[in-house]
Amino acid sequence: MNMKLDQTDKKILFSLLKNSRMPVQQIAKETHLSREIAQYRMKKLEESGIIKGYVTRINQSFFCQGIASLFLKVSNMTPQKHKDILLFLQNHESINWIGELCGNYDITLSLLYHTPKDLSEKVSSIANFIGKNLIEQQLAIYIAELKFDRSGIIKKAAHHPNAPTVFNNQKRTFDHDDIIILSILSENARAKTVDIAQKTSVDEDAIRLRIKKLQKTQVITGYTIILDPTVLGYESYYLLLSIENLNKELISKIKYYAANAPNVVFCVQTAGKHNVILNILAQDRREFAKLLSELRTAFPEIRNYEINLGMQEHKEVFVPFSKRHS
Repeated sequence: MNMKLDQTDKKILFSLLKNSRMPVQQIAKETHLSREIAQYRMKKLEESGIIKGYVTRINQSFFCQGIASLFLKVSNMTPQKHKDILLFLQNHESINWIGELCGNYDITLSLLYHTPKDLSEKVSSIANFIGKNLIEQQLAIYIAELKFDRSGIIKKAAHHPNAPTVFNNQKRTFDHDDIIILSILSENARAKTVDIAQKTSVDEDAIRLRIKKLQKTQVITGYTIILDPTVLGYESYYLLLSIENLNKELISKIKYYAANAPNVVFCVQTAGKHNVILNILAQDRREFAKLLSELRTAFPEIRNYEINLGMQEHKEVFVPFSKRHS
């Protein structure tokens, strides 16, 4: 069921997309509501399924050498096998995002890795678990994330990007309490400091100071929400592009295009069969066809492409932490 948003709902969502850890009182101030009404509206947005979660933007380069997407085509699965595969992927300590697809592939995921050997072993473990049901797999290694921003579907405006996120390991040591703080915030950006303190060896004041330090050192780069586009009347399309002569100038052009396309929520440069992956939201197939036509006109260098319809997402965090830490 599609839900229509009024301007107040949009203002609340836009505020939370910018900072999902924002206190209710501040949200109320930004939207000119009472605290009680702001809290009531947020709860309604959660109950409707529009807000699926509150997540923390954690700088992935502190926790891995790189990120890769894996696309899987499977067949002849019983309902139980399908359930088992999704559960295995959700509990995998390196996988930070999972989506089900309809198209050339059935499942896609992204995972963090430390070395090429580590990546190979993780991909093999996934393939071995799926077993004979796995028909095909495609790996795409992230080179640079050019855009990740859902606010365009709430407020039709250009995205003002930061420098592209480049995946290279940064040296940093975290103690046990830092890891607990990050693991809790990774899945619930609105977690209260008093509740976090109960799971660590330090008090609430120390938790506040640690969070501030993690923010100052850019380990935590922000807080946002997970939106369900289907509740808002959007279909999700994953577009895998093969682009000829992908040089720096063309990458800059793609980044500019994505930044000025509100319907493009994710864009990443990759190495593999395809060298650019886009996630595009459209209200129906007709709108998607129009967006695709505009993209192909803007980039005649597109040699080939694959389209997959996003069906459902099962996991989304920036960095997956072991469940024993949360």
